[in-house]
Amino acid sequence: MLIEWNESFETGEKRNDDEHQYIVCRLNEIWQKIGQDGDHNEMEKWILEYCNYYIRHFHSEEDLMIRAKYPEYSTHKKRHLEIIETFNSILIRLDVVKSILRDEVRGLILMISEHMKVEDRKLAKFVRDHPPTR
Repeated sequence: MLIEWNESFETGEKRNDDEHQYIVCRLNEIWQKIGQDGDHNEMEKWILEYCNYYIRHFHSEEDLMIRAKYPEYSTHKKRHLEIIETFNSILIRLDVVKSILRDEVRGLILMISEHMKVEDRKLAKFVRDHPPTR
């Protein structure tokens, strides 16, 4: 567990606290899953799902700030945007990693197929022409 829910997260607003508690649980879940060897598509799915939840939470919070005429609205909203940009950055890097892995796997497949077509066939011909002794 990376973050443990405690009273320091509480705002005193039940809906907000419930959403924040859910967010902390999801952060820990994603942290745990990222620590495991796993499928990059699954990781992307979890992060995207979490990001979408967070965006909904932000809209709710921003609506509350506007209705309450919160004086630090612009600063708070800027922090929300920074978090969303970080999510986007992670998702872009995951795409790059998947692309690099795809390219490397493609190269490996071509390398192996070429090895079988050239080197292994050459070896097989040699062995046919020069049978090994027992």
